[in-house]
Amino acid sequence: SKALMVVDTRTLQQVPGAPISLPFPLCPVVSPDGTRLTVACQGSNEIVTIDTATLQVPKRVPFAAGGSAIMAMAGSADGKRLYVTSLFGGYAGGQLAMLDAETLQPIPGGTPCRTSLAAIAVSPDGRRLFAASPINTTYWINPGASLLQVFDAATLDLVAATQVPCGWLNSLAVTPDRRHLLVASEGGSTILDT
Repeated sequence: SKALMVVDTRTLQQVPGAPISLPFPLCPVVSPDGTRLTVACQGSNEIVTIDTATLQVPKRVPFAAGGSAIMAMAGSADGKRLYVTSLFGGYAGGQLAMLDAETLQPIPGGTPCRTSLAAIAVSPDGRRLFAASPINTTYWINPGASLLQVFDAATLDLVAATQVPCGWLNSLAVTPDRRHLLVASEGGSTILDT
């Protein structure tokens, strides 16, 4: 895709001013006050901010925190930070970075990862960041398993990691009560205790 579609949730019709032309937009993140939409553009390796009232693009910033392609992005619970993963060549590894959600500039604390992180989700209390790897270091030995990692959302220190036997993980969500992690994968959907 090379455009971001905006749809009225009441009518399911495209709103005036959309679509917004962007190079392969991924992972839209809406600010808590609803005024700002931030999108990762995989086609240009940029982070783009969109004014939700006007659908104008006031800011485009190259993502230079490491890696060759943006893979996923999520916002912190308070709307102050963005977490972005990027991929090195051949799924050999990647980078997990923090950005200031207002300026889109890197926040110290990024960490290299031995596997590519293709999906991320932040817990509602903002304390934990869950990341899924569709290919891990044991993939060729155990193709039915993927790696799920848990990071401290403030420091990006790795807290825990475990293999999940459900194929490639490609989407994550945390329930509002923080008790469960919802996982979508090529092997189906899974609910994990956090």
